[in-house]
Amino acid sequence: MVRKLTRREFITIGLVSAIIASTPLILRIDNNNKRVKSPLSSKEQVSNSNSIIHLPYLTIYGKGGEFTIMESSNIFMKGKCEAGSGTCGILEAMEYLKKTFGEGLVFLFGSFYPLSSPSIPQGIRIDGNATLFLNSQSVPLAISLLNSRIISPRIKLRWYTNQGKINYILSRRVSFSL
Repeated sequence: MVRKLTRREFITIGLVSAIIASTPLILRIDNNNKRVKSPLSSKEQVSNSNSIIHLPYLTIYGKGGEFTIMESSNIFMKGKCEAGSGTCGILEAMEYLKKTFGEGLVFLFGSFYPLSSPSIPQGIRIDGNATLFLNSQSVPLAISLLNSRIISPRIKLRWYTNQGKINYILSRRVSFSL
């Protein structure tokens, strides 16, 4: 016999099942049955705690197909999105931080129109308040950024023209889950 669920019961069951399903990711049990608080590496655990850790960073400002990369208050690089790797300076900033410091943070502000999808270096995080306008060539870049979880949820992904439904789906956030 099938019983109809109320909306409240359905939501409660859904939330409980999501919590139960995600528990192994949050709490890991190692070989000695000791609890490990997070699946993050020890370096990431320290940076997520209340202690202050200074990471090297670059700031990129994008507007109208052009970008400016700033290091502290100095202009590090300036150009157009179609120049270089075609990522509006994002890849160049990530490679510089990786090569020079081994880790770091790239802050994005404004709007960016990446035109290609090169492979991205690991160990560099992306944060800020920006919008990446995607096209068919730059979608693989967005997927790799989302899958590697190095991009902040504050970075919005949009299609480069106003496609209504596509931008609505992209605004719902986890649209590229694989």
